[in-house]
Amino acid sequence: MREAAEDLEKHAPKGISIGHIAPDFTLPNATGEHISFSRELEKGPVILTFYRGAWCPYCNLEHKAYQELLP
Repeated sequence: MREAAEDLEKHAPKGISIGHIAPDFTLPNATGEHISFSRELEKGPVILTFYRGAWCPYCNLEHKAYQELLP
């Protein structure tokens, strides 16, 4: 079991660390408009979150918390 976990860790893709800038990308937003990461960074700090869907209670809690923080 331990060997499998070590093997997985060795071969798993690595993410970026806090403070590092992600590579540029363009994705559709909730309304289908294509949003460029670099363009958004020009406006200020960016929070990128992944919303799996309405079926996910954790995503919904996170989404609600962000909505409460927005002006």
